[in-house]
Amino acid sequence: KLLIQSDDASTTFTDSSSNTHAITAVGDAKHKPVVKKIGASSMYFDGTGDYLSVPDDDAFNLGTGDFTMECWYRPTAAWAGNEDGILSKVNSDATWSGFAFSMYRTSGNIIRFQMSDGSSGATVNTTTAVSSPQWYHLCVVRSSGVMKFYVNGTSENTTTSTLNMTNNTNEFYIGRKTTVQ
Repeated sequence: KLLIQSDDASTTFTDSSSNTHAITAVGDAKHKPVVKKIGASSMYFDGTGDYLSVPDDDAFNLGTGDFTMECWYRPTAAWAGNEDGILSKVNSDATWSGFAFSMYRTSGNIIRFQMSDGSSGATVNTTTAVSSPQWYHLCVVRSSGVMKFYVNGTSENTTTSTLNMTNNTNEFYIGRKTTVQ
């Protein structure tokens, strides 16, 4: 539903999926050829207000069905605060409905995937403590109500969730998580 390939050194980001979502780079978000995992470069956020924003779209409505969400992640020594957003789409009010991948430094440098329908939620954490500057393939899969978190292809944790992840009106963020939780 969203595919961003990093193949140059520009500040332009393109959705290569069939949805062709508009992507806005905020701050100093850019492709960085020096640091790369796949292709000619990687997306780079220096931790000072850089992120990508994709407008609200029904394609991000996870509903009650199966889904897979994955990315490559490479933390840097410049982690900001106690929690760094990786991928998120949450309401910015007190109901906190949506989903988020986040890196939690205060919890032993683990990655957490959270989802909430505004009244109840589900969380699944990695058991691997991430470190800088190593690459990690992160993948959360929900299949028939079972949610599994994989790191580098290994299943690390499982929980159950049949929450109805209705489409909130917030944007989809890469490199940012809304501050209200």
